[in-house]
Amino acid sequence: MYVETSTDGGASFGAPVPLTLLGSAAFLDLQCGGTGGHSGSAVNQKTGRLYAFWGTRHAALGSCGAEPPQPVTIVAPTRIWVATSPDDNPGSWTDSLAVDDSAHGNIVGMQVSPGAIDTAGNVYVVYPESPRPFPDFTGAAVKVRWAPADLSHWSPPITVAPTGEPGNVLTDIVAGDPGQLDVAWFAGAPAAGGRPEWYLTVAHVVGALGAKPTVAVQRVQS
Repeated sequence: MYVETSTDGGASFGAPVPLTLLGSAAFLDLQCGGTGGHSGSAVNQKTGRLYAFWGTRHAALGSCGAEPPQPVTIVAPTRIWVATSPDDNPGSWTDSLAVDDSAHGNIVGMQVSPGAIDTAGNVYVVYPESPRPFPDFTGAAVKVRWAPADLSHWSPPITVAPTGEPGNVLTDIVAGDPGQLDVAWFAGAPAAGGRPEWYLTVAHVVGALGAKPTVAVQRVQS
């Protein structure tokens, strides 16, 4: 996983800078096709500090040897990594394990697990979390975790949408003032014929940094 920087509005880019150190846990999780790719990037507009988010599938040897086998185009991650750098210089990126459900195999991505930064520099990551391992994607909750700007620790999960059939997929997030978030995803609903219908849904979260955040959910589509 690499980042290339442009200083001329995208006309040209510098050399690729790796986000993980050779042999590290984050590096090993990326091997053998163990990721669905980059979930997103963010920058602190006040300090210039950079962040990158991605999911991986973890086993005893990183991603290699994980069971059961998965098609390389459908990687159901069991971990979410976040990396940060002050300037994208080589060797400046450090990795932090934001979510780790690898012990039980719960899926914590379903394509993407993006992040956001609030105006105070706190970092958030949003993800759907299945109650069962791959290949069962159903019943997933939507959860958020946060960390301070240095990623020194991650909060317990905040449940935005609870576990329940048929589940929730494809999360996204934006952050504003400290602890104020908007989360979007597709929420499943039972339908005739046994196949669920999916509805664009949003939640406004207030007080995410505290012990009792409030979550207001609204379906966008009818």
